[in-house]
Amino acid sequence: MNNFDGYANYYDIIYGLKDYNKEALYVYERSNYFNKGRYLLDVATGTGNYAFEFEDLGFEVQGIDLSKDMITIAKQKKIIKKSKINFMQSDMITYKSKRKFDQISCLFHGINYLVRDNDLKKFFKNANKNLNDNGILFFDTWNYTKIINKKKKKVLNDKDILIERISQTSKKRNRLYNVEIIIKIVDKVRMINLLKKEVHKIRALTFFEVEKLSKNYFEIVEAKKWLSNTNLSNKDSSAFYILRKKL
Repeated sequence: MNNFDGYANYYDIIYGLKDYNKEALYVYERSNYFNKGRYLLDVATGTGNYAFEFEDLGFEVQGIDLSKDMITIAKQKKIIKKSKINFMQSDMITYKSKRKFDQISCLFHGINYLVRDNDLKKFFKNANKNLNDNGILFFDTWNYTKIINKKKKKVLNDKDILIERISQTSKKRNRLYNVEIIIKIVDKVRMINLLKKEVHKIRALTFFEVEKLSKNYFEIVEAKKWLSNTNLSNKDSSAFYILRKKL
């Protein structure tokens, strides 16, 4: 079972305070400088929150995710929003499109779930193949030099539903981290009581690793502190990269 399967119906509630519109606008303003094409592939699309924002910004969007449950939710939202986005279940390492894209996005740290060098190289190679000439790939990532062990607790409570989420980040070795997550859901409307425990294996990335692992397929044209116009430094916990396809 993929991470997030089993509670996909509650994913948007758990992350309801996340400002997808603000983040999509930030990405758009930066990526538009390097490529003005409007055909975009959103990988690790989840329930489609970024994809819908990009569509509103004028992009023709296709969204893929490894989780069947998340794609099901995205398709349900598509109907409600009267969207034209094509959502499908697929792996970002192996997905192949008949039509090439101008831009590929991978947000909300989706790339950090690729923990092996070989998988990251495959991802960059596959992204290169799915892009038009001069196409760009952009993503945010944990910045290895600043990640520290931390524990977070989030509680959402109203008359119909209670959601409690506890996450504990611990360093496993080198650049690898375990994010242990416990989610408790009490849905009074659906009469559901759910307790889910899972471990997300995450790999943080340095600038030099991104450069090394992508060099056969991309050149880095921008590396910024996430949601900022300042250049990336070792003091930053999250990074944003734009990579241009090599021919």
